[in-house]
Amino acid sequence: MEVFNKTEMQTAENIINQGLSSAAETLSFFMKEPIVVEQIGVHNLAIADKTPLKLRCTGKAHLLTTEVVGDLQGFCCLVFTEKEAEMLQKAALPPEVINDPVLFETMKDAILLEVDNIIAAAVITQFANLLKRKMHGSVPQLSSIDASTFDLFIQKRLDDQSHVINFKTNFSAKEKSFSPMFLWFMDNSFIDDIKRVSVKA
Repeated sequence: MEVFNKTEMQTAENIINQGLSSAAETLSFFMKEPIVVEQIGVHNLAIADKTPLKLRCTGKAHLLTTEVVGDLQGFCCLVFTEKEAEMLQKAALPPEVINDPVLFETMKDAILLEVDNIIAAAVITQFANLLKRKMHGSVPQLSSIDASTFDLFIQKRLDDQSHVINFKTNFSAKEKSFSPMFLWFMDNSFIDDIKRVSVKA
């Protein structure tokens, strides 16, 4: 069941796109090269209750989660494939770390957590500014998942008060790109705020 009409969908989409653009600017500095983000369109943004959500890759993936706390509460997830995670790690870490297996092992997770922190914080900040709410993301968590554990995770997060924003975008640099899967579980007050802002727009 769709919870937003076309105008409300556009409002949510605009907020997310502004956040992603801000995230791309920070990632450009972090990864030492210009990063461009592909704007998501309405056809890429599905907002519904109890939507079946599947991991779109075979094998292991990396699930990064951030609790949204404050006036509005929710839970946001970022999913990277193994290949995307390795690309990010090698782009952000210096050669001396990459070439040292022990050092690389100790640093690789920290890089993914920092990327999640950058992206989640940028989008949450846009929601806070445009919805005029005090909210922020907690310290991100990282876990390794496969299709079955991801399904269990989704079912656990879904309840009668949850709405899911599910979209995918593409961050691209000169010779590399990554397209993480985004899942945002938000409560009814978030939905009400989007509707309120849409009426004023």
